[in-house]
Amino acid sequence: MHSFPSTRLKGPEGPKAHGSAVTGAFVLLAIVHGFFDNFPNVWLSFWAADTAKGDPSHSNSYYIGLYALFQILALLSLATLAFLLLITGVSRAGASLHQTALNTLVHAPLRFFTTTDQGTITNLFSQDLNLIDNDLPNSLLNTIINIFVVAGQAAVIASSAPYLALSYPIIGALLYFLQRFYLRTSRQLRLLDLEAKSPL
Repeated sequence: MHSFPSTRLKGPEGPKAHGSAVTGAFVLLAIVHGFFDNFPNVWLSFWAADTAKGDPSHSNSYYIGLYALFQILALLSLATLAFLLLITGVSRAGASLHQTALNTLVHAPLRFFTTTDQGTITNLFSQDLNLIDNDLPNSLLNTIINIFVVAGQAAVIASSAPYLALSYPIIGALLYFLQRFYLRTSRQLRLLDLEAKSPL
């Protein structure tokens, strides 16, 4: 199986490919979305506790209005995050990653070109760029959203049932070993997929 040589090049990678300001905006919007996605559950508990009193301190319209506001803010933060990532961030990161991939190929050792078929090189390059342009943005958006939503849910669960928080380190360790196994397996499957498409 063939893959691109692991030549280390100077180029924008990770957050640098987006820009520090854009990356900071990503994190801020993700935190805002994670908060407003989970706080309505806490707000419902406040509402239920107040309703259980003989003389509620606020009307149902008050709780319904704020509950709707929280949901709207969660949707707005999600839409803004998606717009910033898919429109602004991808255009910057895509160009940077394209240039980095091209530089890696251009500076590859001669042995790589003599031992690898030109069709394989073309397929590797086109498939990688296709992933960068199509799959990477959606996967990155889902990852960012889920990380902060899960963090908010974990905080809500820990506040209502503190003993469940004791299981968080065990769950984290299981997820760590699971992702290590998954990444190794997915990389091998990716290489097999590229190798199968090379003759085409």
